[in-house]
Amino acid sequence: MTRIVIAEDSATQAQSLRLMLESRGFHVEWQANGRLALEAVRRQPPDLVLTDLDMPEMDGLALVEELRLSFPQVPVVLMTAFGSEETAIQALQRGAASYVPKKHLDRDLLETLDGVLALAHSDRDQRRLTDYMTDTECRFALENDPALVMPVVAHVQEGLSMLNLVDENERIRVGVALEEAIHDCMYHGNLELSPDDLQREYHLEDGGKSYHAFLERRRGEQPYRDRRVYVTARISRAEAVCTVRDEGPNGDRFAAVETADAARLAGERGRGLLLVATFMDEVRCDPAAREITLVKRARKRMMNAE
Repeated sequence: MTRIVIAEDSATQAQSLRLMLESRGFHVEWQANGRLALEAVRRQPPDLVLTDLDMPEMDGLALVEELRLSFPQVPVVLMTAFGSEETAIQALQRGAASYVPKKHLDRDLLETLDGVLALAHSDRDQRRLTDYMTDTECRFALENDPALVMPVVAHVQEGLSMLNLVDENERIRVGVALEEAIHDCMYHGNLELSPDDLQREYHLEDGGKSYHAFLERRRGEQPYRDRRVYVTARISRAEAVCTVRDEGPNGDRFAAVETADAARLAGERGRGLLLVATFMDEVRCDPAAREITLVKRARKRMMNAE
C-alpha cells in the first residue's frame, strides 16, 4: 500500500485530506509540522510527503530542503495558499516535485499525486533494474566537432556508474582518458593537425577566437569534412573497453601509448596521450585500423562487493 506522510498544522484540514486519500487506497500518516514529519520520514521513508507551506517549528520550505538532502528518493508535493506563489517557486527550485493550490485540492490533488508517484516508482524501478544489468554497449560516429566530445564521455561515464565498475575518482579518470583519445583522433587524425599547428593558431590576445575560426575552416574543407571519429564503449561488471577510431592517414601515432613511453608521450604529443597511458589499465593500438582501445578493469574490492 502506498504510504503518504502529511505535514499540516490544521487538524481540520488534515482530516479532510486523510479522508480524501484513504478513499483512494493510500495509507496516510499525519504530522502537525515539518519537524514531526521529518522524524516520521527518518523512522520509515514513505512513498511521498504532502506538506503545507506555513507551519510552526519547521515550515514546508525547510522540510523540502531537509528531505532533498537526506531523502532525495522521497518526492514532496506542496499545498499552497493564495499569495504564496513565490515561496512555492522557491520550493520547486529546491527540490519539491509539484504543488497544488489549496483552493484546488478537491480538483487537482489526487491527479497530481498519482502523476508524481508514477514517476517516482518508474525511477525506482529503473534504479532496481540496473542491479540486474550485466553489460551495455554504445556506438557513435562523430563529426569533427569538439562540442560532441563531452556528451559522449558523459554517456560512457553513466554506464560506468550504472554497472558499478569503478569508484567516482576512477570514473573521472576514465572520462579524462576517453576525452583525450577522441580529441586526438579529431585533431591529429582526421584534421591532420600537429601540436605545433594547434599551438601556432592559438593567440592569447584574441582569447582564442582565431584558433576556433581556424578549426571551423579546417572542418569544412576536403578531405577533412567527411571524416568521422568512431567511438565504441562496451561496459560490463568486469571491465570497460572503449575503442576510438579515426579516418585520417597517420595510424601509427599511438605507438608510444601502447608501450607507455612516458618520455616520448610528454615530449612529442603533450599531456593528452600521457594521461591515456597513465589512467587506463591497458591501451592497445591498431595502426592499420587507425584505432586505439582503452581498457579499465574492475578492482577486486569492487567486484567482491557485488
